[in-house]
Amino acid sequence: MDMDTLRATIQQACNGQKEKVMSFSQEIRTALDMVLEGAEIIASVRGEIGEDATQEMFSKCKANLDRLLRTQGEQSAMLDTLGQLPSELVQPSGSEVSPRDVKALFDKSYAGRVEQQSRRDLSADPDVRKLEVLIRPSESRDEDDGDEDVVMTQETIVNFKCPIMFVEMTPTGELRPMQSKSCSGRCVFSYKGITEHIKKAKKKSKGACPCPNAGCSNQNLQLEDLVDSKETVKALKRVRDE
Repeated sequence: MDMDTLRATIQQACNGQKEKVMSFSQEIRTALDMVLEGAEIIASVRGEIGEDATQEMFSKCKANLDRLLRTQGEQSAMLDTLGQLPSELVQPSGSEVSPRDVKALFDKSYAGRVEQQSRRDLSADPDVRKLEVLIRPSESRDEDDGDEDVVMTQETIVNFKCPIMFVEMTPTGELRPMQSKSCSGRCVFSYKGITEHIKKAKKKSKGACPCPNAGCSNQNLQLEDLVDSKETVKALKRVRDE
């Protein structure tokens, strides 16, 4: 088998696996939302159950959130690896590429990306910040009042990674940030991620496609409602130029 045919075959297999990973990523997003909802309930009864019990339950929320975010990072590493594997494949001199060679390349590439994800500073993650606001509301308000630029930076970071594909968005191309005119909230996704999501959802349900953002009330996402998220593009360029 020549290299072009081999790469095409591997690409097809990787695309199939990416669909499975992306499907599971929605379950992780739902689990993250459930942890934050639970934390909100804990915060609402703080005065009734006492500070010791409150902090103990918040500690469990933090542990669950950390575990889910690490899993989310592993998913991102998997998607990146599946997306890059065909182009990373190089034919050894004087021999053919064997299935063992492909597996070894995948394992090495995936392990490297998982290692990068493990060094990620989770304190900057928007979900972690939301939980910290619930745990220490007074301190969070003081920080927000004292450094408005930091808040804007963190809000911008939310939209730098496509929540559907878990890959970094780019100012242009198929990973450029898009948003829907029909969404009431600030829902930003990559062009590739959101268009594929809408097409698959409509093909599967033969009806309306709800916004994949768990906090959005839009139940009828349409391709024609998508527009470029110019604000996100500007913020992405600004951060990359720093």
